[in-house]
Amino acid sequence: MYFCSDRHRSTSDITKRSIALHLTPNSDTAFSLSEHIHLLEFVMVNWHDPSVIAQDAESFAKISIAACSIYLWEWVVTVGFEWRLITRQMRWKWPMLICILCRVCMLISVILVIIGLDITTQVNCQVGLRAILFLDYLCLVLSSLLIVIRVIAIWNWNQYVIAVVTLVYCADIAGMIYGNVMGVDSAWDPVTHSCQQLNDSNNKATMGIAFDSDILLLILTFVGVWRQRGSGRLWKFIYRQGVIWIIIATIFYIPNVVLICLELNAMTNLMFSTPVYVALTICATRMQMSLYEHTSTDYIHASEASNDKGSMKFAQNPAVRTTVHNEATVIPISEFVKLGQMAPRLRP
Repeated sequence: MYFCSDRHRSTSDITKRSIALHLTPNSDTAFSLSEHIHLLEFVMVNWHDPSVIAQDAESFAKISIAACSIYLWEWVVTVGFEWRLITRQMRWKWPMLICILCRVCMLISVILVIIGLDITTQVNCQVGLRAILFLDYLCLVLSSLLIVIRVIAIWNWNQYVIAVVTLVYCADIAGMIYGNVMGVDSAWDPVTHSCQQLNDSNNKATMGIAFDSDILLLILTFVGVWRQRGSGRLWKFIYRQGVIWIIIATIFYIPNVVLICLELNAMTNLMFSTPVYVALTICATRMQMSLYEHTSTDYIHASEASNDKGSMKFAQNPAVRTTVHNEATVIPISEFVKLGQMAPRLRP
């Protein structure tokens, strides 16, 4: 389990005693030896202590519930988008299938997390953890796929870019398979009354691969958009979305990766896992839905489209009507009637 062994406890005690001997107070020292020992016990936290793990488990539960609540609210607010697609009020496009599948998987995962945190009796932790991790990793892969599609479209199906993003995406899928299939173990912890993940090395590898692949895809997105920069609304829209995505990925990925690399204990390794999955899923699906609505507007002004220097090609609704504003002389129909009446008189 996660409790430290006697060897770890004895090593920690020896370290405290050895440091405390060097801090023996003299006439110029205001602290006593006992105060130094209490200070060392405060600084040197035993992260494998059962009480510390219990506190971390409580913090993990609160953070996870907050993240799940945010996603449930997001789902309620944006469920009208799926309804418009189902009722054919909006034209169906195949990338939206990826977006909806990502949202549904995250919804099921959130429900399972809420149920798992509410359980106080011993259950089969292995099955539940495998299901939650599979759905979470699948959401990461699907959100990355939405970015891959965008990168390919921005680079106008460049063969070299397609090769690079394909390798990156395959690495992402391999990380998901490794983290979910090759050794996910969980057991019931009687101290925290919850399921605990035993091996954290797989999670560390999976999150590291996902972080690296998403950052590389975002770099390719920025470079592609910058090469085709212009003053049109589409360029500004995609650039603004890229900035938001990189900020979200940095804010939520880095703390999670740092805690996983530190390996303080099992609960700290999982502390920010749920917020990462929720944030990336919301960001990826929101970006896809907003881009879909942006490219499906009823009117596109030719003067605005001509300002784009590049040739980013995003599929548009066939029902879109392109209007070109040209100046023309307007002749009322009454004038044609008068000319018709005057025509016989003008004949020789």
